[in-house]
Amino acid sequence: MNTTNKNNKSIIMLISILIFTILIWSFFLYKSNKNNNLNPQSTAPQNIKKQEKYVKPSKISRKENNIKYTDRVKVVYNNKIDITPVQRAKPSKNIDIKYWKEQVLPFSEDRNYDQYIVIPKLGIITPLIYYTFTGDIETFDQKQLNKAFASGVALYPQTAKLGQYGNAIIGGHSSYFKSLPSNYKTIFTTLPELDPGDEVRWYSMNPNTKKRTRYRYKITQSFAMKEFTQDIIAVHKWVKEMTLYTCIPIGTDKNRWIVKAKIVEKWWDLESILKDKIDLE
Repeated sequence: MNTTNKNNKSIIMLISILIFTILIWSFFLYKSNKNNNLNPQSTAPQNIKKQEKYVKPSKISRKENNIKYTDRVKVVYNNKIDITPVQRAKPSKNIDIKYWKEQVLPFSEDRNYDQYIVIPKLGIITPLIYYTFTGDIETFDQKQLNKAFASGVALYPQTAKLGQYGNAIIGGHSSYFKSLPSNYKTIFTTLPELDPGDEVRWYSMNPNTKKRTRYRYKITQSFAMKEFTQDIIAVHKWVKEMTLYTCIPIGTDKNRWIVKAKIVEKWWDLESILKDKIDLE
């Protein structure tokens, strides 16, 4: 009997030691993963983190609707660089593209494009330029891309198009040379004001039927980072997502502000179901 009790105690002791060891191992594994996690916010440059007004988006309350881009990123002044944001309208939930083109878009010559990006919170609309490129994505001509930026924002070469599976990477200027002609030198200056839950709309017109389709994307992340990393530009074939980017600090092209968004599919998009009869064009 005594031998049985001793064996039972020994087994209980071994099980206790094993459980304790597993708990300790799990704790250190959790800490290690947390420190090594590829979180884009952790790659924000030191000079941005140290700015007095810089606040990590994850720590900004959703109630703080008056957050300005200057609260999150530094502005570098240079008399040769245009840093003044484009004309903005008040935030609006109006889904009619006519409203955005005729009452918000200040450039009448730009009201006949097939593709537009609308960001309701920022009160901006911009033509979306399909920049074509047939070479290696890693060696494309930045000068040619800048020409596309002169006419609006540009869809990155070889990335997903409207409503497609994959990652649609769209870039635009936050500042640019005053001496060069463009209406969109600062179209994305205010991009850092976006938060998770905000919306980006992509309007596309069929050139044959002239019928326009609207796709909604909900923002999931908005953050500063030193440079593009593979996880930012990676193409996930099973997800319909969008990545917007611009240069920071404003007035330079040193680093990037990134906004990630995922599509709101039409079959569970209540807004589209309720307003399906509205003519978008």
